[in-house]
Amino acid sequence: MILCYVSNATPIDPSSKNKLTDAVVPEDLAELETASSSNPWRMIPHGPGAPVRCADVGKLQCASHDGRSCFWGHYPMSAAYNEATGVSSSRPLTINCPGWGTSDGSNACEELGCYGINPNPNPWRMIPHGPGAPVRCARGGKLQCASNDGSNCKWGQFHMSAPYSVAPGSVKSSRPLTVNCPGWGTSDGSNACEELKCNPWRMIPHGPGAPVRCAGVGKLQCASDDGSNCKWGQYPMSAAYSEATGVTSSRPLTINCPGWGTSDGSNACAKLNC
Repeated sequence: MILCYVSNATPIDPSSKNKLTDAVVPEDLAELETASSSNPWRMIPHGPGAPVRCADVGKLQCASHDGRSCFWGHYPMSAAYNEATGVSSSRPLTINCPGWGTSDGSNACEELGCYGINPNPNPWRMIPHGPGAPVRCARGGKLQCASNDGSNCKWGQFHMSAPYSVAPGSVKSSRPLTVNCPGWGTSDGSNACEELKCNPWRMIPHGPGAPVRCAGVGKLQCASDDGSNCKWGQYPMSAAYSEATGVTSSRPLTINCPGWGTSDGSNACAKLNC
């Protein structure tokens, strides 16, 4: 039996662009779901907003504890599709794309890359530099802008509704321009690499764990204040390669890949795409 659920907000007019199409029965999840850095919860501009993310190819899900009612208005929305933090969702509600209608006419599945072969973990986002241009993370903890010649970013060619909003439409970039972080300066003083989480510290499962990140293609570095000793056991590790927060490192220790051995046999450079 197919169950069709909308939010607990005002019913949607089936004839409008806010039509909810082909809802599917939510999965009964035994454990609390949290978002991964590759598929974070983002705020959809529908009513007061709720956290949504790709569920699979052509599917969208909202945060929920009962599989029926989205968490409308439970999390702050500073801009359309801004990342939602601290989201808990034990039974998300999953529906087919395009999902919920939006106040700005956008298609959430297109914005989040849910139509691709895999959900897009690295969409083009508008950097607040000059008239703006699409940027995204590049391999090895670097940043790249959309370009067709490898030299000139596509400044002013895409509308920027807000800093780091998803670039509208289909961004064509045959030869992206890749630069080291922090990349281009911004009008609001933000660091694009930090905003896009291009190179976050993550906990390596080696001994008691320490924060590591890419130091360029083929290199890995650990958090250190003397350039010799990693900060083993100084930060909590909830899971292998979980993001480490509040890390300070005045002199990181950089080594060649594959880096340090791991208790689970994983390759940290492969995991972090270094």
